[in-house]
Amino acid sequence: MTAKYEKFAEIIRGRIRSGELEPDEMLPGYRVLAEQVTGYSPGTVQKALQVLLNEGWLSVTPAVGYFVNRPPAESPDTLDFTSELAALKSALGELTERVERLETGAIRSGSTGRT
Repeated sequence: MTAKYEKFAEIIRGRIRSGELEPDEMLPGYRVLAEQVTGYSPGTVQKALQVLLNEGWLSVTPAVGYFVNRPPAESPDTLDFTSELAALKSALGELTERVERLETGAIRSGSTGRT
């Protein structure tokens, strides 16, 4: 499950990618941003802005605010993250099933593997 701050960060990334938010544009304060996008608290927005700052999407001027940077170069690895994550989840599910089958078989045969 994706954390709410990550979902909000993705909303801002999308606005930057689309050009809705332009480089060097100052963002409203995190309280105003929380009011603009229903369902997010100011604390969640503040955490999302910190993530975006760390990733290079935003810069900050203390006592002034957050500013939009040019979108960081996204490598093909980053763009493929969603499909890779889905593949990993699928592989994990298959491995979990195999382990459960092996453990069930060991219990039925009376061997728990413990000494």
